Amino acid sequence: MTYEDWKRHIINVTRAISDEEYQRRTWFGADSEISSPDEMICNVFDDYLLPEFIREHRHRLTESELLSAERFLAAMEQFADSTPKHLDPDTVFRDERWQRIRTLAREMLVAWSGS
Repeated sequence: MTYEDWKRHIINVTRAISDEEYQRRTWFGADSEISSPDEMICNVFDDYLLPEFIREHRHRLTESELLSAERFLAAMEQFADSTPKHLDPDTVFRDERWQRIRTLAREMLVAWSGS
């Protein structure tokens, strides 16, 4: 995958994580698209390999992009490490840690969408 495609995929998953309304629709069956907190975490760590992207391309990222990604990633890692393997969408949706992750995702989205 090219750098540009990889980054675009990361921006798309970050947008979904930042979007409370998207989660409300897709986690609780109010939309034809279906998602879950498990899927979003897998997108970050398994599908689009954000930690590897940062490691491989840190020299291409702006300081703002790098800082926002590192803060977002740290919060995601801490959340994933402290929760069960299979997550209840309602519990995650209301979790203050997830709300913080949404905020950090919005900050990352702003930083990454500007380049």
